[in-house]
Amino acid sequence: MKTFIRVVELWVPDRTRMRLEFGGGLYSEGLSAFKAVSENLRFGYDEGLPGKAWSSGHP
Repeated sequence: MKTFIRVVELWVPDRTRMRLEFGGGLYSEGLSAFKAVSENLRFGYDEGLPGKAWSSGHP
């Protein structure tokens, strides 16, 4: 079965619990560049989509 979902990423609090860091992911074929960029990102509370999910308490 094909779905529209091509990427799933896990963002976890860093050891200071002040920012989210990349915790892993699943990627469709051909998205290695997207993964490489994600691995180096960090998000603050209420910053970017991961940070907004964190602040709201749900995805």
